[in-house]
Amino acid sequence: MRRWSDDDLAVLRDRSLTASQVADQLGRSVSAVEQARIAYAENVPNPGKRRIRQQWSDVDLAVALDRSLTMSEAAQQLGRTVGAVRSARALYSHGRIGESDRRRRWTEDDIGVLLDASLSTAEVARRLNRSVGTVYYARRRYGREVPADAHGTLLAWRFHGCVCEPCQEFGRQFRERTLDPREDAARSREFSQRMQEITRPTATRHGAPWTPEEADIVCNPDIQVVDAALQLGRTAAAVKAARWRFLNTDESGRQRPQG
Repeated sequence: MRRWSDDDLAVLRDRSLTASQVADQLGRSVSAVEQARIAYAENVPNPGKRRIRQQWSDVDLAVALDRSLTMSEAAQQLGRTVGAVRSARALYSHGRIGESDRRRRWTEDDIGVLLDASLSTAEVARRLNRSVGTVYYARRRYGREVPADAHGTLLAWRFHGCVCEPCQEFGRQFRERTLDPREDAARSREFSQRMQEITRPTATRHGAPWTPEEADIVCNPDIQVVDAALQLGRTAAAVKAARWRFLNTDESGRQRPQG
């Protein structure tokens, strides 16, 4: 991903220029310029000078994931860029799994606390001894169902995280319309790297043959890759690769383990 230099930002912030004119001058896409003008406003530091990624503490994450704040407001409170807050909301929608959270089931009492609208995400996390990211993800998972007429819309795809075919198709079209392919590829690589960082410490069965029982979990579309990896003691990359092999035996030439 190309960094924004100080000279780039000077052009970007010149409001006498349209987004198209800035894009032509800097050799960027119009969508990249429009997103950067939001992310790197006058009071936001140059992201190119922050080459070392800052880890998210639970306190910071509670602010970043607070939907009562706009991304700009959260960024100003945290001293981070809007882009960093946006990335956190996208990445941690899948939960930030702490040591105490791994393989813990949500009981009915837990879910009762989880869905208490009077409690903030941080308050729920403290009461249940869970990480903020895990609570944020679980609230989406166990919250209200997607309205029947909302499938295939931004509401269902982005907010509820629905993975039905109409919502997935909407997501594909939305990304094609709004994302720069290079930035999208970089974001995908970063997400995969984070998932590896989360699952590598618990990958006690790395390299071991896949059992039929493990294959059933890997191929279950209702279980996300990172959740399957943590449950099976594998890395996210291993589960992702195995899922493709087991579901595409004609192309992969590998048979799914049978009991």
